[in-house]
Amino acid sequence: MNSDRLKEYYHLLTDIKKEIGSRERVSINSLILLPGVLQKGKNSQTDKNTLLSLCISLIKEALEKMLEMRAVEGMHLAKDIEQRKEFILSILNKIETMSPIIVQEYSKRLRSRVSSLLSGTDIELTDSSLCREIAIFAERCDITEEISRLKSHLSQLQETIHSDESVGRKLDFIIQEMFRETNTMCSKANDSVMLKDLVDVKTEIEKIREQIFNIE
Repeated sequence: MNSDRLKEYYHLLTDIKKEIGSRERVSINSLILLPGVLQKGKNSQTDKNTLLSLCISLIKEALEKMLEMRAVEGMHLAKDIEQRKEFILSILNKIETMSPIIVQEYSKRLRSRVSSLLSGTDIELTDSSLCREIAIFAERCDITEEISRLKSHLSQLQETIHSDESVGRKLDFIIQEMFRETNTMCSKANDSVMLKDLVDVKTEIEKIREQIFNIE
């Protein structure tokens, strides 16, 4: 027996197992059948078959380990995306509550401004004129449809990240649509607080997009 060659195989396989994270012990019984450990010539074909079998076993173990790690990583990514989705949803609910209040505040400011401008004149302020102006403002900044569609995209996102199929392209499409709806809302926002909230939504969507690059 070539003890030096046996030690070389042992240390080599030990290093490989450390790299792939295997805790299985190196079998001496398998090592003594490797080329160069025992007498040369008699068992050359057996040595080759044993070496091939050992290599296949190590490769299989490495692949299983990789798949296990990717599964764990996928679970963490899905959890992170879900948390960001819930945060976006909470902001949208807040914005929905804010929208009618913003219109009311605009109505008060408009009445106050017009009254101030018309003070000392013979021009009378009519409610119909103010109501028309307020209605135009409300229509211009109405984001009800955008919020509804964005919530729908969030539901699709939830379903897709738990799908067993390849979802990379579908997720990318959903993210693009989410950005589109958010940009539209930003262009309609007539309130600094709402605009800040929408910027936060865009930031979270961007972070989700970064995460889906790691999902197949």
